[in-house]
Amino acid sequence: MKILHIVSTYPPYKGGMGNVVFEEVKELAKRGHEVHVATLADGKAETVNENGVTVHRCTSKIRWGKAGLSLQIDRLMRDASFDVVHLHAPFFGVQELAVLRMWLGWRPTNLVMTYHMDIVVGGMVGAVAAISRRLFLGTLVKRARQIVVASEDYAKTSWLKRWEGVARKKMVEALTRTALFGP
Repeated sequence: MKILHIVSTYPPYKGGMGNVVFEEVKELAKRGHEVHVATLADGKAETVNENGVTVHRCTSKIRWGKAGLSLQIDRLMRDASFDVVHLHAPFFGVQELAVLRMWLGWRPTNLVMTYHMDIVVGGMVGAVAAISRRLFLGTLVKRARQIVVASEDYAKTSWLKRWEGVARKKMVEALTRTALFGP
């Protein structure tokens, strides 16, 4: 299976979402899958093979913190050669671009989303998160084939609760995520 993981951070950056993806793709590659990761570059764009995983470090036209609007990631996400496109949310900029593409007619049948966390902060980041949640998260929930969460309890109290009826039918707890790709 050819699988693309899209995540805002990835090692060598030391952070939660990137580390989760690092462990997941390492295991998928060991199982014989062709695995790709698309993430933001800290400098210029590059594609490298790291331990059997193709890592695409992509530039972004607009970047703020660990978020960014990357047309390179957008192209990879819509590449029909991937059997699974696995978006790790939140990834501000990329997830909104994906939804805009969906509103314009893109109908992904291979989209899986891991919902890692709500963004609970104030200031500009909190305002952007609130707008994204209200305008874009529902479309991602509705269009994703599966939604991976840390636990069903978390999903019930997170921002996903607004779309609980839709999300529950597609939800997979992280501990059982091997159900996505088999043994």
